[in-house]
Amino acid sequence: MGWALSCTLLGCGTIPEARYESFEFPNKNAFITAVKRPFQPLGWVKAKVNFQSFDPNREESALCKNYYNKAVRQLVQAALSKGADAVVDVKSVVFLEDGRQETYPTAECSDDGFEGQILLQGVAVKWKKEQKPQDTHNAHDAHGLENSSIIQTGLSTPDPVSAAR
Repeated sequence: MGWALSCTLLGCGTIPEARYESFEFPNKNAFITAVKRPFQPLGWVKAKVNFQSFDPNREESALCKNYYNKAVRQLVQAALSKGADAVVDVKSVVFLEDGRQETYPTAECSDDGFEGQILLQGVAVKWKKEQKPQDTHNAHDAHGLENSSIIQTGLSTPDPVSAAR
C-alpha cells in the first residue's frame, strides 16, 4: 500500500510525449504587410490557438512560429466563411498585466512552461475587381484636354533655345 501511495504523490508515470503537427503559412490568402491590390474590408477576424509548449525536442520560438501559422490558417478560414477572399494586417495580440493590449506583426506567444497560447487578429477583405487601363486615345491630360487632340493637331511647345534666337 505504501508503494501505491508514493506513486500517487510522486507521479510514477512518465511525462506524456508532446503532440506536434507542422503548419505552413497560407501565403495566398494571408498578408502581414500592406497590400497594393484594392480591397473592401469586411471586418475583423480573430483566432486563438493553445498548444503544448513543454516539448524537449523543439525550441520555444519554433513552436510559437508553427502555431502562429496554425492561427493564421484559422483567420483565413474564418474570413472565407464570411465571404472574404483574404486576410490583411495580420497581427499577434498580447494582453499586458495592466489590461492594455499590444499588437505585433510577428509571432508573439504566451507560455507558462507547459501550455502556450497565441492570439491573432486580422481584417477580412474582398478583392475589388481591377480596372482596365484607360484607352490612350481618349485619355485626358491634367488640364482636361484630350491627348489625342495634341497629337492630331501637331501642336508642340516652342523650343526655348530656338525661340531666343
